[in-house]
Amino acid sequence: MWQAAMAKRAGYNLRNVNAVEKGQQEPGVISALALVAETGVYIHEFFDQLHQVSAALPKE
Repeated sequence: MWQAAMAKRAGYNLRNVNAVEKGQQEPGVISALALVAETGVYIHEFFDQLHQVSAALPKE
């Protein structure tokens, strides 16, 4: 139920939200920002976390 409400408020299809959550699809930048905003996370915090996770990945 929460995903359906989030998808609707973000203007995103519920099927696509499910696919993103399962790692089967990557949203575009605008869609990703809308979805992040709907979670209540500040966009800058999202990017800070993304940077930390990326920095922890093994380098090729």
